[in-house]
Amino acid sequence: MMGAESTVTTVTSFAFSAHPAAETRESGVFISKETELVLHPPRVRGIYDHIRSLLKDQGIEILAVSPYSETQSQQLLLVVHEGERARAALLRAGIHCQSGDVLLIRAPWRMDLFPLIGERLRAAGIRIQYTYLSMDNNDQMAGVFKTSDEYRALETLTESFLPLTTMNPRRQES
Repeated sequence: MMGAESTVTTVTSFAFSAHPAAETRESGVFISKETELVLHPPRVRGIYDHIRSLLKDQGIEILAVSPYSETQSQQLLLVVHEGERARAALLRAGIHCQSGDVLLIRAPWRMDLFPLIGERLRAAGIRIQYTYLSMDNNDQMAGVFKTSDEYRALETLTESFLPLTTMNPRRQES
């Protein structure tokens, strides 16, 4: 489900302060393939703070988060760099989760960019299963896209923004 390597794409035409985990310039929009964890936590007060603390203690940063609730079921969607490590830490704590790939687009104060990204993906024949917006701890806007093909979506978005895009390899997951 997860690749051995993830990439980050920098689009340097928009103002942005650098992502802490990427070797990038001072400006740009960052597009990366990341791991999304789908948790089914118990309905306990403070469960998100517990999960966040648990992952922070393991040195794992939450890049985006979205709660989701159906009639009787509650889900928490977390986007992280180190999916396998995060998943293992949660399982050890008795919190079951599933993992999959998503695209994470960081573009602070550029909410207008996310519909454009959706249009580019649809025009390339890539189905968007769902998307959501999140803010990180530094008030940076992040959009999460779950698509029918994250690799092709990343390639499509990279080509869409050329020549303003550069690819940078990210550390391999352990």
